[in-house]
Amino acid sequence: MKQGSHRGIKAPKVKLQILRIFFLAILIPILVLGIFSILHVRNQMAEHYDSQVKADGLRVNSILFDITTSIYTSSESIAGNKRNLALFGSEYTDVSDKQDYLELCEELSSFTKSTASISSLHIYTTNPNIPVNSFISTISDNPDEEWYQKIGTHWATWTTLSKTDSLGKEHYELALIRRLGIVSKDYRAYLVINLDNNYLKNRIEQNRYPVIACVDNGPAFYASNTSLLQKKMPFPDDFEGSFYKYTGSLSVDGKESLSNIISFRPYKTDNMFYICVHDSSAYASINRMTGLYLFIILIATLVPSCIIFVFSSYFSNRITTLKTAMHQARMGDYNIIDHFKGDDELSETFTDLKATVEKIHEKEARYYEAQLTEQQLINRQQQMEFEMLASQINPHFLYNTLETIRMQALANGNRDVATSIKLLGKSMHYVLENTGTSSTTLAKELDYIKTYLAIQNLRFGDRVNATLTVQEGLDTDNLKMLPLLLQPIVENAIVHGLESVEQNGHILIDVSTSGSDLVITIKDNGPGMDETTLENLKQHIANHDPHDTRSIGLYNINQRIHLLYGENYGLDITSSPGLGTTVTLCIPQTYQQI
Repeated sequence: MKQGSHRGIKAPKVKLQILRIFFLAILIPILVLGIFSILHVRNQMAEHYDSQVKADGLRVNSILFDITTSIYTSSESIAGNKRNLALFGSEYTDVSDKQDYLELCEELSSFTKSTASISSLHIYTTNPNIPVNSFISTISDNPDEEWYQKIGTHWATWTTLSKTDSLGKEHYELALIRRLGIVSKDYRAYLVINLDNNYLKNRIEQNRYPVIACVDNGPAFYASNTSLLQKKMPFPDDFEGSFYKYTGSLSVDGKESLSNIISFRPYKTDNMFYICVHDSSAYASINRMTGLYLFIILIATLVPSCIIFVFSSYFSNRITTLKTAMHQARMGDYNIIDHFKGDDELSETFTDLKATVEKIHEKEARYYEAQLTEQQLINRQQQMEFEMLASQINPHFLYNTLETIRMQALANGNRDVATSIKLLGKSMHYVLENTGTSSTTLAKELDYIKTYLAIQNLRFGDRVNATLTVQEGLDTDNLKMLPLLLQPIVENAIVHGLESVEQNGHILIDVSTSGSDLVITIKDNGPGMDETTLENLKQHIANHDPHDTRSIGLYNINQRIHLLYGENYGLDITSSPGLGTTVTLCIPQTYQQI
């Protein structure tokens, strides 16, 4: 790429890259985890507060149901007593009526004293014959009493009744009103039982959260906050009466509160009690915790962002300074700054740049001197190349010279020398013929091995003997293979395998096939190797050290086979102490086109 086109493409600035990586790798994950944590905490807190107000609602519901059921069943001893019912329907003339009256008064007094939940108990009757006292009063057929308006045509009902205490202060109490089933068509009687507010307060106010309770969506007969007494209990917009359950946000006394509304139908009446347990601090606590988490996330993102911004600016300025110095040097202006801030790779790079500039100065000083001597060096080099060319020996000239010496030996009757020179020339001719080639035939390779073994036999005599066997029917003339594969293996067997053998050394060369593979085995009867030596040899062949000359021949053969035929082919060596060494060469059978 040309310099101009390279400068036309501007890579993103390092500062922007650092900020982008920070934003993608740190800031976004922190924000995602932070938002997830906030939502999770809000849900957990909401579930916690929901469960608390629900639990308190169930508790108050159970308390009120227990109290109302107990009062109703206890009143059965009065409202369901046949003697009492007969008394209020009688003319009160018999002695027995008077006795029943006294017993009733005693029963009412005892009932009031023994039942802690009752503040007052009273029977109202239209029978003018019944004497009145603190428990019994007579009324007209259509009295204006508040309780009378509440019961209507019902046999029993729960309601809230106003009551004036001894100090003249009006307050409200939960009351049970029961119509007595007297046996008379002329008279009626009613039982009114007022529950004690202090009793309700002691039972209910053990709750953790404020409570509001009402009957039939009427004014509250109980409220932890007394300012809410006799006021309508807050209901959601979808409230339609009857059985009702709700947990959520309500405005209670002007404050948004987490509220739980639960209802129940009391024992043997058609009324419906509604209980509201509310926590005005729940949403504030949730919002406060959310704000705290938001503040933590803000700090967790703002502080690293400031640090990264400052660092990226500092780092970018240093890179700009280094870039400017390098640009000056590239343009030939070597008067760059002397000092570079920091102690890292950039400062080391600047130090190297500074040293490079100084060396360039030195080289410029020697440049003209080098130009003066350049031509002399070129002339000297040409002279040396000529001398080297003159000293080279043509291999073919050497081969022809050997052939001339062989003919002279024959002429002089020295057949042994002639035979030796013939074998040497034949061997050299094969090597020269296959140097730089990638293919020969198995027949030529085996013929070369026979020549090589004949030469070795001349050297070592009976100390080195060899046997070559070829599988019957194998087409050696057309079977192709890499040249010069077998000679280094045979040489290794003679030099190393039979090194300590003084006589009757033997090398067995066996050529056979296995499936589609050609297998050549070269075995010697030398002393062999132990497992450690064998393993080291295999390691050298597999991973050869270029500075280690041991086994380089076997390594080269193995590498040539791998490069041409693949990793599934190569050399394998087995050896045992006293049993010699066997080298197995495996290559695929490849035949040349005929």
